[in-house]
Amino acid sequence: MKKIFAILMFIPLINGCLTFNTLSYKVVLNDENGGTAFVVINDIRSDAEDETEFADDTTKLFNDYFYGDDVIKSLKEEGKEVTSRSLKIDDGHLNAYITFDFGDINSVENLAKDGDFYYLTLPLADSVVSTNGHIILSKDYKRIMWDKNIDTLKFEMFSIAFDDGNYRELAKYYKQK
Repeated sequence: MKKIFAILMFIPLINGCLTFNTLSYKVVLNDENGGTAFVVINDIRSDAEDETEFADDTTKLFNDYFYGDDVIKSLKEEGKEVTSRSLKIDDGHLNAYITFDFGDINSVENLAKDGDFYYLTLPLADSVVSTNGHIILSKDYKRIMWDKNIDTLKFEMFSIAFDDGNYRELAKYYKQK
């Protein structure tokens, strides 16, 4: 899942030591192909093994991904026009909120339109927490499908439970700008 949701844009986190508990999308369609996506990345944490890695993680997250311009430029090249992004502490966890407009549904994390349906294809190992679509399983993948008449596509994916205690919460390190 982590590689599919490269919006996690902000979270080439995935390539480093940052991770998250769940990822939620609400995609509101203005027409058959364009609209606005609202993304929530819940409980962002670091699995850095030493203070240097941890400092690098916090610098990347707080300075580069959420307050720098490079991510905005990169997403624009993908057809995503970021209209807002913020970090907030909710229930003691650091969460990210990103909103972007798009003109082509295909630019939104592997979503696609085919005839009378929108769909998202995922590896079998990915965990779908919730969706307003229908989940269809095959031997090789799972797919969330929505009828073309639905104008808001919703899905939430699970990443990691943080049960083993090897992850540092980032909420106490966040200084709101």
